[in-house]
Amino acid sequence: MIVTSHFTRQIGRKLRRVNQQSQKRQQQQSRKHLPPRSQFKFKPQSQPYCAELRNTVGDDQNLYAEHLVLLMDHLADAVLAFDLDGRIVSLNRSAATMFSIDEHRLKAITSYFHGFDIQHCLQSASVSLRRGQSPDFPEHGLRSWARRSDNSLFPVELSLSYCYQQQVPLIIAIVKDVSERQRVEENLQAQQAIHSAVIDHSTNAIILIDEHSVVQDFNIAACQTFGYLKDEALGRDLGELIIPEEARAFHKAGMQRYLENGGGDFINKRVEVVAQRKSRERFSVELTIFPLHAGGKTIFAAALQDISERKENEQRLLHAKEQAERANLYKSQFVASISHEIRTPMNAVLGLLGLLQESELDESQRHFVDTALNSGQALLSIINDVLDFSKIEAGKLSLEPAEFYPAQMLYGVVDLLSARATESGVALACFIDPEIPSRLVGDQSRIRQILMNLIGNALKFTESGYVLVRVDLIGCDETNVTLNFSIEDSGIGISEENQRRLFDDFVQADGADTRRFGGTGLGLSISRKLVEMMSGKIDLKSELGQGSCFSFAISLNCAEESRSVLSSRLEEVHIGLTVGSGKDSLLLKEQLLSMKSYISVVDRIESIFSLDPEEPIQILVVDFRYLPYEADRFIDEFKCYFPSTPILLLIEGNNQALFEHYCDLGFDACLSLLSRPELLANTIQTLIGNEDDVIDQADHAVTTQLSPEIPFRILLAEDSQANQLVALNVLRTAGYSVDAVANGLEALRAVQSLPYDLVLMDLQMPEMDGLEATRQIRALPGKLGEIPILAMTANVIADVKAECRQVGMQGFISKPINKQEMFSQLTSWYRKKCEARGVAMPAVSASTESDGRERHLQAQAPIPDLSVEKNGALKNEEANKSSDEELIEMDVLNSLISDTSSAAVRRMSAVFIEETEQRRKFFGALAREGNWTGVSREAHTIKSSSASYGAMALAQEAKAIELSTKGGEALSMEKVEHFDRLIETSLEQLKQHLEQVC
Repeated sequence: MIVTSHFTRQIGRKLRRVNQQSQKRQQQQSRKHLPPRSQFKFKPQSQPYCAELRNTVGDDQNLYAEHLVLLMDHLADAVLAFDLDGRIVSLNRSAATMFSIDEHRLKAITSYFHGFDIQHCLQSASVSLRRGQSPDFPEHGLRSWARRSDNSLFPVELSLSYCYQQQVPLIIAIVKDVSERQRVEENLQAQQAIHSAVIDHSTNAIILIDEHSVVQDFNIAACQTFGYLKDEALGRDLGELIIPEEARAFHKAGMQRYLENGGGDFINKRVEVVAQRKSRERFSVELTIFPLHAGGKTIFAAALQDISERKENEQRLLHAKEQAERANLYKSQFVASISHEIRTPMNAVLGLLGLLQESELDESQRHFVDTALNSGQALLSIINDVLDFSKIEAGKLSLEPAEFYPAQMLYGVVDLLSARATESGVALACFIDPEIPSRLVGDQSRIRQILMNLIGNALKFTESGYVLVRVDLIGCDETNVTLNFSIEDSGIGISEENQRRLFDDFVQADGADTRRFGGTGLGLSISRKLVEMMSGKIDLKSELGQGSCFSFAISLNCAEESRSVLSSRLEEVHIGLTVGSGKDSLLLKEQLLSMKSYISVVDRIESIFSLDPEEPIQILVVDFRYLPYEADRFIDEFKCYFPSTPILLLIEGNNQALFEHYCDLGFDACLSLLSRPELLANTIQTLIGNEDDVIDQADHAVTTQLSPEIPFRILLAEDSQANQLVALNVLRTAGYSVDAVANGLEALRAVQSLPYDLVLMDLQMPEMDGLEATRQIRALPGKLGEIPILAMTANVIADVKAECRQVGMQGFISKPINKQEMFSQLTSWYRKKCEARGVAMPAVSASTESDGRERHLQAQAPIPDLSVEKNGALKNEEANKSSDEELIEMDVLNSLISDTSSAAVRRMSAVFIEETEQRRKFFGALAREGNWTGVSREAHTIKSSSASYGAMALAQEAKAIELSTKGGEALSMEKVEHFDRLIETSLEQLKQHLEQVC
């Protein structure tokens, strides 16, 4: 519009100059007669339209006039000239087009415009020019409406001027069609109105400020939020309006930083800040600032939302959440407390029943004891299920991946349940894919728990027939394997309706089954959730009356340097196999075939003669259940025809006496039907004379068979009764004579009372410690002062060793007791005694411990996550974490069982738990009294004894406390309380583990 107005003024000035020049020429030629007025009329149809004007100009103005006419004809705007009566005297090409003017029907100028303003302006201009005055035209033109010949209206902008043509005043109108521009402007105005309405009606306060933090706009929500009227806010500094005084400098510095380098902590970010109202009330707002750039200037738009109500709601929700968590904690504490209160007397009852079971009982009494024992164990299983369920619901149960042997884990579960299967008359068979790597990484305790639940349920609901357990490799790459576990039974089956809800909490197939078979209905629910935690899914296929098959697939990591050792164990071995046609028997056949053997099924001895004589069987493997006739008759007949072919008999159970009986009948070897594949393969290879192919995976310990003529008496000085029991059972099982004393003073008296060959001396004991006792023993006269003394300590650092040697100790045995280490040192001292007597020492043998482990694996239950809820809320993250960690090292506990027996470990553990509970009370009392030396002494005892039972976390914590308080330094009560909770949790987990493995 500015350009158009300017251009119009320029044209007007040029026309006035032309008029002035024309008037001068007319004065010079005043004597000439002027033609009539009508001769100067501009004709619209002329080509060009201004030809008559050009003809009236002198020769020196021809070129200028021609340029002017060309300019007018090619101008995009309409140019019209009309006299004071409104008659159009001339117009350019654009005017004719714009107004659709007919040359034969010219109208008055006012006919082409619509609106009072233009009419008034033209009338005023005519009056002024008639009076000889200059009209006062609007400097910036007029905005009005024009009319085409079809009476349609369109918006225009007019710039008006005037000139004289031969002293006749004319009005010049330059008209611009602004239809398109008005449409754009209207659209912009509509958008601006929408934006303004959005801003004004936004629930967020929106404030615009300039580069100097001066408010440029303040919407309705801002007025409502901060309490200002809009007029009060406009033009004021934002900091004075809504920013607390202490934050204003930060606000100005942030704006300056953005203007200088474009950086800012709040720009284009959503942040929470504190603002203040007009009343100086402070409240929380959510702030977003974004810059707007226009015309070389920067405007900052700030959107603020009052979140004080939301913060209050958050506080209420947080409070409700804390109350819910507290209620959940109380529930967990209640469950843990109740389970503890139930388990404590139950452990005592089960322990006494176990001892009673080992005594001489008549048949009726044994039946009563067995029933009570089974009922107690069932009750403990229910309690453990409830605990696991509560942990899963609270989200506190986590997986603990570690390396494990899948075959050992699987057969450990099957061995444990085999006795139950035998009692029920159900065939329990197992298959493991030999391609599965020997070592994997996963939470074996949880996998074992799932298998125990599924296999246990299969046995529970199967009165006759079979239960088949399979583990197949269904996927494998360099780092991971996918295993599919399946448990199939021939039991009662499950209807489709019950299958849909079977994995829900506290649900069994139906109420009748619950009453008939017992249980809480939590086992399958827990199993499903555990499988899902391992990113797997549990499936069920079943028909009512036709049995069921549960399966689940999970992915596990491969351990380093892990490989399959079974895939080709029996390659090219020709085995004759006497089995039935049931699924359980065929599983044995499949297991042998999977190890690449060649199988010939032998129904009876006569069928062996029908085999290819070029490929005779190398061994006959017989399932006892499918012998064609009596065992003694069968073996006699077989050995008569095939005296050099070994025969292996597989029977149910693990009765060693029965094994020996069948071997006496003539069978070359006898194994359980549920023997591990590696044991089965090793036995077959040994029987056919391929000893080089036998894989020995057992751990070996050096043991010595003590000579009856040369006994070896040991004095054990240990203040912890639990540690005493461990050492006594291990040593006495190995054939040593052992006496125990509780402190150094009793040890000093004992060595003077009886002739001992060696003393095992604990270092820290009440009344007299081990170092002082050794000093005094070394001061005794003669041989008494030379008795070998070995230190027993968990602290075998160089300084401690040097101090022990200084007082006369001659060796060290670390705690918890390592059987190999201890027997190695004892063997060395026993050898010296034999040499001193001039007697040859009995042979030292490297006997395997695997037999002991095999015996106990069948009694090994799944090791669930036995983290126990604390009786009080833990106040730090570390304590909360410890409650869910596995605190018992099962390797240590299993080793202790192997070194002694399950019954012995039960008795020893009961003493350890009782003693540690007592020391826990002493520890707390000493800490409250500030007796830090006593605290250090108690921590030392707890450290050594807990490590013997696998409570390594407790041992480490006790060691740290012992060292920090050794010099009488104080311990924080928070640390004391944490240690107290750790003792409680460790003992609780130990109890639960013992219930499973002993």
